[in-house]
Amino acid sequence: MALNTLTYIAFMYLSLGQIPGKVGSGHTTIYPYNAFEVADGHIVPAAFTQRFWRNFCQALGSPEWAEDDRFKDFQRRLENRSVLEPLLNGRMKEKTREEWLRILEIADVPCGPINSVAEALELEQSRIRGVVTDVSDATGH
Repeated sequence: MALNTLTYIAFMYLSLGQIPGKVGSGHTTIYPYNAFEVADGHIVPAAFTQRFWRNFCQALGSPEWAEDDRFKDFQRRLENRSVLEPLLNGRMKEKTREEWLRILEIADVPCGPINSVAEALELEQSRIRGVVTDVSDATGH
């Protein structure tokens, strides 16, 4: 059962009676913490602390965004998402997935790729964990 993946969403409902709306790949209380389209795919940077937000802005080549009053803290980024989102989307499309992953890793911004099914199944960690195994059907194939 996937109920354990609800974490803070279940808490919001059980404690506050709030049911968050749909946010796609995003987070209901933190922005940016969602999938971004890049030149050749998608990645998810996780700027879920102020330090990560500053690092993210620096890595994007726009350190001034971290000091911009509209984006200075979590609440302001959420309130001004309609302004910030096009800025981030435009910048993220400038580089490939591997370029951004390397840049964000160096900048100490948690991030990861969104893999295709083939990529996910072919990952070394999938092989090591035995996610894919060979089996035979009743006819021996």
